[in-house]
Amino acid sequence: MSDTVAIVNDTEISRLELDNAIQGFAMGVYRKPVESLTDEEREKSKGMAMDKLVARQLIYEDALSRGLTVPDGAVEAEIEKVAANFPNVEELYGTLAKAGLSKDGYHKMLHTDLLVNQLTDIKLSEVDEITDGEISAFYNENAEKMSKPERVRASHILVKSDGGEGREAALEATEKLKASLCDEPFEEIAKRHSACPSGAKGGDLGWFGRGDMVASFDEAAFSREVGEVGDIVETPFGFHILKVTGKDGGGEVSFEEAAPKIREFLDRKKKSEYLAAWVAGLKSTAEVQVFDVPRG
Repeated sequence: MSDTVAIVNDTEISRLELDNAIQGFAMGVYRKPVESLTDEEREKSKGMAMDKLVARQLIYEDALSRGLTVPDGAVEAEIEKVAANFPNVEELYGTLAKAGLSKDGYHKMLHTDLLVNQLTDIKLSEVDEITDGEISAFYNENAEKMSKPERVRASHILVKSDGGEGREAALEATEKLKASLCDEPFEEIAKRHSACPSGAKGGDLGWFGRGDMVASFDEAAFSREVGEVGDIVETPFGFHILKVTGKDGGGEVSFEEAAPKIREFLDRKKKSEYLAAWVAGLKSTAEVQVFDVPRG
């Protein structure tokens, strides 16, 4: 099976590049690894990944034709940032090698990305800023949609359980922790005993909307009053002692409240459309061959 999945002008795009890009879209768009995608999700991720790789190469070639260069030390600086997540830089290169990416290949990839980002920033600077008139028009045209959903804020203490033989012991431990709330603040017990990372913040999960949590947790959070702890909740993660700390009933959003988000949305949309038109123009004068890529 050929390792080449596409050719942009004279540059080949490898299967490794495509696989890595697909994995990126799987996590970024669907919040799960590519192995867990449905066939439809996998096909969409593959299409988006291929489009991104082709666009990346076209922008890179445009950057070279404009005489853009990567500042001295920029590649090394990027390597230092990534290497900070490893015991040392050799471990980084070892991990890359296991994934099929050589040291030279990694340096080239970083060099390409830096040039692509540099030219992309230049192009984005050409986009007109969103006006107050555009924001007002969008708000008026979408007035019926300008409402915020009901939200709740809650804290919890998690005792893990796999639902198997240790379930009863986990439930008993949770009941003891709940009983200790009579003597100690919820937040302190969460910090010492919760198996969730939120324990470091006293169990605070922040604000969330309906459907953001698993069903049993969601139902408990939205059915309780502020300050109420209530019965122990069981989920696939284990047992939860749940305390509601805030409620927001949602409702209509004023123009003043909506304006910043509208500006952000319109700005992102305008820039996305501008970049898409630019890349389409580059593609119209390029020779692009995309080969059939069997699903892995």
